[in-house]
Amino acid sequence: MTPRDLDTVLDVFTAMQKSALLLQQFYKKCAVFYLEHNATFLDLSQDVEGFVRAVEDMRILVFDHPDQFTINESLGKTSLAVGQLTSELQYKETEIKRKHIPDTEVLRFSQDMETMILEADYPGLLSSNNPAYSKAVAEIPRLSEQRLSLITTHLPA
Repeated sequence: MTPRDLDTVLDVFTAMQKSALLLQQFYKKCAVFYLEHNATFLDLSQDVEGFVRAVEDMRILVFDHPDQFTINESLGKTSLAVGQLTSELQYKETEIKRKHIPDTEVLRFSQDMETMILEADYPGLLSSNNPAYSKAVAEIPRLSEQRLSLITTHLPA
């Protein structure tokens, strides 16, 4: 991996962490505004910590051992998905502050955000035989599926 490639990958990881922190902040705000789902949103917020830690682990591994990684084509797709996730979270958070949105709409939005994370193909960003990286990157979809399952249990049938 060239120094320029490394910078690009680290920028994507930084954007991923920022979007994860925005998601966590969104869930915390929802816990305050939607008291009937307070525990659910707090659980979701806490679960996002694993996402943040996984990305940090990935960042450290790539920074320390760039020669063990190859950029895949999905890097650009993932970067765009992270940008879209960030924009939508910022918009919805502002909307929640301005007016009350029904809890089912917020839960469906949360479901959409978690689905977007799954579709972003974080595991496909880089190729590597580094087992620690493989473990860290596998955490992102695993945790997102866990959050998606929790959200789905609170949506009307």
